Amino acid sequence: MGAENTANLMEDFTSAGRGNGKNPGGMVRAFCKKHRICVSCRHRWTERGTTRCGRCNRVHAQYQKSLLRRNYERDVKAGICVRCHKRPATPTNKRCQKCQDRHASQKRLSKRGSLPRSPQPVGEGKGS
Repeated sequence: MGAENTANLMEDFTSAGRGNGKNPGGMVRAFCKKHRICVSCRHRWTERGTTRCGRCNRVHAQYQKSLLRRNYERDVKAGICVRCHKRPATPTNKRCQKCQDRHASQKRLSKRGSLPRSPQPVGEGKGS
């Protein structure tokens, strides 16, 4: 399917959605998802398992990363817990006491479970 054909199909699809009570933007998105066209730029094919092309996925990931960083810095500046975004952070930490306790217990569990002690295989000791 060429770019012209895709554009013509989408024009027909958007004009058909007006006046019948359905959201035309939602219909275009559904059409793009069905035909594996990028829902952001509507120019390229999607990557497997996503609704965006590779370029739009990279741009979106960078945007999300900057958004998370901005929110993190906002919470630190305001003195709010950076995990739950609800309670005030402790003076010595960036998390509230409840989130810090949970983080510490998770860290202890992962530290214990990361290096399981297994017996030494037979025949591979010093005496072999």
